Amino acid sequence: MDQKRSHKICCNFQKMCYYIDVRYIGALYIAKLYKREVNEMKSNPLTESTFYILLALASEPLHGYGIIKKVELLSENTIILAAGTLYGALENLKKSNLVDQMLTQDNSRRKVYQITDTGLEVLSHDYLRMKKLCLITESVLKKGGK
Repeated sequence: MDQKRSHKICCNFQKMCYYIDVRYIGALYIAKLYKREVNEMKSNPLTESTFYILLALASEPLHGYGIIKKVELLSENTIILAAGTLYGALENLKKSNLVDQMLTQDNSRRKVYQITDTGLEVLSHDYLRMKKLCLITESVLKKGGK
C-alpha cells in the first residue's frame, strides 16, 4: 500500500472515530447530565408557587390566566400569582424541561402550557417528600402530646 493511500485511510479512520465520539459518547454524556439535573431537581424541594403551577398543569394543559385561576382554586386563595411571577416561573420550568409550551390550533396569542413527564416525576417526588414530612411530624407531635 502506498503512503498516500495509507494516510487517507488513517485520516478517514480518525474522522470516523471523531464522529462516533461526538455522536454517541457525546449523547451519553448529555444523557448523564440530564439525569443528574433531574436528580438534583428531585433533591431540591419545589417552591410553593412552582408546586402549585405544576399541580395546576397535571390535570390539563392551560394558558397563563387559566393557570393563575387554577392555582388560586387549588390553594384556596392562599397563592395569588401575578402575571410577571407566573411567566418568570414558567420560563424557568421550560428551561428545566418540567413544562412545555404547546402549539395551538388557532392563531390566538394565548400560550398554552403542559407538564412534561419529567415535570410529573418531579411533582410526584416532591409530593412524596412532603407526605413523609407530614407523617414524621404527626408521629412526633402525637408522642409529645402524651
